[in-house]
Amino acid sequence: MRRVPLSRLEDTRSNGYCAVQFTHVLKQFLVQYRYPNIPINQIDKWARFVVLPFSLLPVWHKLKFVNTELFSKKTLDSFSAHPSSSKRSNKSIKPSRFNTVLVRLKQGNDWTKDMRVGRVRVIFSLPSDKLDTLVPSDIPPPQHLTYIEWFTKFVAHPEPYSGLYRVRRDVGADGLYTASIIALDSIVCSAHLFPQWGGSVPPEWTNIPIRVSTLPNRRLKCSDFDMSTFTKRKPEVPYIFKREPYFKTHWTMLKCPACFTSRMALDNEALKVIRLEAQMKRLQEDCATKEFDLRQTQKAIEDFKMRMQDWEQQDQDLKEHEIALKERELSLYQREVLLWESKADLARRERQDADALYERWKRTRDYHITAIESEKRMRAEIKDERKRLEEYEKEVVRREKKNAKKLEEFNDLHSLEAHRIIAAATG
Repeated sequence: MRRVPLSRLEDTRSNGYCAVQFTHVLKQFLVQYRYPNIPINQIDKWARFVVLPFSLLPVWHKLKFVNTELFSKKTLDSFSAHPSSSKRSNKSIKPSRFNTVLVRLKQGNDWTKDMRVGRVRVIFSLPSDKLDTLVPSDIPPPQHLTYIEWFTKFVAHPEPYSGLYRVRRDVGADGLYTASIIALDSIVCSAHLFPQWGGSVPPEWTNIPIRVSTLPNRRLKCSDFDMSTFTKRKPEVPYIFKREPYFKTHWTMLKCPACFTSRMALDNEALKVIRLEAQMKRLQEDCATKEFDLRQTQKAIEDFKMRMQDWEQQDQDLKEHEIALKERELSLYQREVLLWESKADLARRERQDADALYERWKRTRDYHITAIESEKRMRAEIKDERKRLEEYEKEVVRREKKNAKKLEEFNDLHSLEAHRIIAAATG
């Protein structure tokens, strides 16, 4: 991964990516992703107001297809998208390579209607720290994207002699190649195209196999191409098998213009034999594919049986757990019943204690009332007794005064008598 300026992505020189419409197409992609219901004729108008908050993008130069579950770390397919690199002396040490791929546009059973060939120019991703300003935060875009230059859609029937489907570069009204930005996971596999030059072979083309994906734009002198179906990396069974030697030989032969010309000059019988052999190989491929699908189905059935056993075990464990829960719930209910009974017994005892306490209080109250009444009677009797005692004391005092008076009178009389006697005696 490397960070590449946007200007270099649109640069058409040898060290550029030749994605001449990259900025405009990226703005269109952002508008469509942010507003999916916008009319198609309004996308360009809205895209003019989009401002990209970055000048560098993380870019990858190669993508490999692997299946670690079936083939470990072995690379099953790959495609590249990188410009040529050179030393300081401007001597090229690595030619540019922009492979063609097969892209799935929709789900279906007919790959000629559901897929389309495109040329990968840039494999990139949007900066994560800038996404908030470009798309809604709750709907993030795909992590990896690719800039694709399209070829035309597949026709209904292949070419009668070669049995291959012919495509050509899709050019818009402005003379530029039609391009789009798509999610990287919509790419099914790599695609090999055979150039159809129409006439004499260009002198710079030799018998060395030439791939259209390795040629820069200025050297694409062909307008029509045939897509190879002689490889096992077909849309029906992608990334599963290698190419067999027979198909590998014919695939290499068809890439060579001279050999392809000689093949077109074969008589009808030889062509029929080749077609029958190709059909036989296709049938073998289909059988191998069906065998692989059968093995996969058997494996899936075994996995499903194992999962069923696991589910049954889990169901049994769940039932046991439910039984244990019910038993625990029953014990809790019994404990709750005992608790309520103990509470009722306690309440009954408390009621009895309260009644006994009330009776005791009532007896105590009656006793207190009786004691108070007795005390009142005794106080009244004591009061009456005190009154009688006071009257008696008064009577005693009165009698004592009376007796004292009588005694005084007696003493007076006695003293007079004594004086009289004394006087008589002396007299």
